[in-house]
Amino acid sequence: SAMLTALVLAGPFMPLDVAPLVALTRPVMLVFIAGMALAAWRARGGELRPALRGLAAAGALTSALLVPLPDQGKSLGFDYLASCALPAVLFALACLGGPLSLPRWRWIDAGGEMSYALYLLHVPL
Repeated sequence: SAMLTALVLAGPFMPLDVAPLVALTRPVMLVFIAGMALAAWRARGGELRPALRGLAAAGALTSALLVPLPDQGKSLGFDYLASCALPAVLFALACLGGPLSLPRWRWIDAGGEMSYALYLLHVPL
């Protein structure tokens, strides 16, 4: 978390013509901290009551609808965190905040794993 935060804070001082530096110093990297915190919380047995999970889902939908989309010129900056990452983190909290009883859960897990694999590989490819 400290390393990701340090990279993001160093971002404005990095040359914009070095693609790996730009990619590693965008504020979107802070979303990983939220993911790590959620994973650590769940690993320790953290769980939200269904009502709070519903509020998180409603917050995700509300923020997705009300926060304006980011300016294309500021790729993955702090405006992106507000308009795209906030709804995503709230939605993840709603989905991962405790056990879900969904039909065909193996297909859902497989889809999530494929999605994450594609996400990890999209920049290098």
